[in-house]
Amino acid sequence: MFAATGTPAPTFALVGAPSWLTIGSQSGELSGAPPSGSGGTSVTYSVIATNSQGTASAGPFTVQIAYAAPTIQQIPDQSIFRQVQITPIAPAITGKVTGFSESNLPAGLAFDTSTGMISGSPTRIGTGVATVTATGPGGTASTAFSWTVKDPVVDAVGDMACAFDDPNYNGGNGESPIQAPGNNCLQKYVSDLVVNPLPDAFLDLGDNQYNTGSLFDYQHVFDPTFGRANAVTYPSLGNAEYNDGSSPPTGFFSYFNSTNVSSRIQAHGGDVSHFSDGYYSFNLGTWHIIALNSNCVGTYGVGGGCAAGSPEEAWLSNDLKATTGKCILAYWHHPLFSELANEPAIKSFWADLYNEHATLVLNGHGDHHYERFAPQDPNGNAVANGISEFIVSTGGQSHGVVPSSTLSNSETADYKTFGVLRLTLHPGSYDWQFIPASDGQLWDGFKDSGSGSCS
Repeated sequence: MFAATGTPAPTFALVGAPSWLTIGSQSGELSGAPPSGSGGTSVTYSVIATNSQGTASAGPFTVQIAYAAPTIQQIPDQSIFRQVQITPIAPAITGKVTGFSESNLPAGLAFDTSTGMISGSPTRIGTGVATVTATGPGGTASTAFSWTVKDPVVDAVGDMACAFDDPNYNGGNGESPIQAPGNNCLQKYVSDLVVNPLPDAFLDLGDNQYNTGSLFDYQHVFDPTFGRANAVTYPSLGNAEYNDGSSPPTGFFSYFNSTNVSSRIQAHGGDVSHFSDGYYSFNLGTWHIIALNSNCVGTYGVGGGCAAGSPEEAWLSNDLKATTGKCILAYWHHPLFSELANEPAIKSFWADLYNEHATLVLNGHGDHHYERFAPQDPNGNAVANGISEFIVSTGGQSHGVVPSSTLSNSETADYKTFGVLRLTLHPGSYDWQFIPASDGQLWDGFKDSGSGSCS
């Protein structure tokens, strides 16, 4: 505040001051706030006091403008896969910053102290809270965020939702109890396993919606059950989808295109160039995942069939050759190896996958049952570096009959339990678990679990 004496009382004014700096004409009090970004600069001004007797001045005065403390925008919480490069994270900053620091980032991630950029790939599973701090001449600002490093969890099952007009639909509850042989339309209870907890990916193995795969049935039966997992669903085509008499099947594509499935695939580095033909690929963690269309023969199905040299087989061969990871999982509806319902036309898929050292093949169809095979080659010979096939056609629509014989490489099978296959995809290995569904009654269904490695 400036003061001056005289009669009458003088008034005050500034000379050379910026527009944001003012002085009370009667009080002589300075006020104003320097604009953003002006820290580190200075202003020079003079003060004049005037009355009828004359003018007096003081100054010039120079004021150094201090830096304001920086601000840093909140970094979102992170859920990331082990040994996978993250999308670089750069904190949004305002104000003058001379450097950055961090605490408790996941092991394996790099931190740039000059820019605050976080990059790299995490090396250890775990959870925590990390802090990033920006420091400037005006002070510091920090943001904290939680992180989870994990290996992806995948659920898989096929042969799921019965038709809306099925006499056993029963308002979505199906036939009770779930453990009674021959009871059908129990997709509600199997889907409960998928959505609680929701996996990182749900691989549906075809015959998602009976009997014709109509859009109406998708919307009224599949959607309120397995549709609850659409945010993580990667669908495949079964023969039921083609029962509407169209190729490509309109119900399947109308429904799943409305769930932005192509965007999900592409978000994981996927190839959707042939999604409209029913086959595509994407990456999940350190694994390469391939969905194929096994509807190879008949009036309806994938164009060109599935034999060696067909468009789909050629695409698969090229996709596999471009894959750099060690672990490969492929899935489609019809199994090559099954006691009752196999599809020899897809042997070319097996040959390509075997030649490129794929680890797992997941199928539906079969006899609406669960079965796990020892590693084998495309001819069904047990080999240590072969492919392990799982048939998981236990999605709730129905069960079939128990076959009179068992294939030589079958390690376990069950024909009376609905449920899902849950896989944890580690770098270089995997764990599996078959989880039986329950309708809340006492029921100790079939279970299966174990581990395997990528060849």
